[in-house]
Amino acid sequence: MSFIINIILIPVIILLAIISFGSGIYIILKNFFGLRSQINRSIGTDIEIVRVSKVYKKKEETNAGEAEAWKNEIGAMEQLLTTFSNLKEKKSIFYRLIYDSPSITLEIVNPSNGEEIFFYVAMPKKFRESIEKQVQSYFPNAVLEKVSDYTIFSPENFTASSI
Repeated sequence: MSFIINIILIPVIILLAIISFGSGIYIILKNFFGLRSQINRSIGTDIEIVRVSKVYKKKEETNAGEAEAWKNEIGAMEQLLTTFSNLKEKKSIFYRLIYDSPSITLEIVNPSNGEEIFFYVAMPKKFRESIEKQVQSYFPNAVLEKVSDYTIFSPENFTASSI
């Protein structure tokens, strides 16, 4: 009876050992190459400010279609975010197993010394044209302008946090 159990258990133990060893190698490779990839991606990232010009309408038009205009804007933003989520690099399956997919960051910023709200997009340089075309297709009054890094803090202010 113990001979039959050994015939079953030994291959199962060997299979589990191979799976454990393979997953350990995968985690080590992903961490090593993933860290290098994150550094390269941060270097290859552009920050753009999104400027939207306001469209003025007659008072009769604004009161009648205000709710409909909000629905259209929300729908356009939803479609834009869906388009952003479908951006993928055309690489092999092994490349996608090791490296993460490209990331796009949308930021809403209100500097401490002003009342104006700014919209920023951080994106990989190679997707810049595609993202700019997508933003302008859903929001025709929007313009993307490349900016250097920004800060929301000013020297005379202080920052506090608590848990």
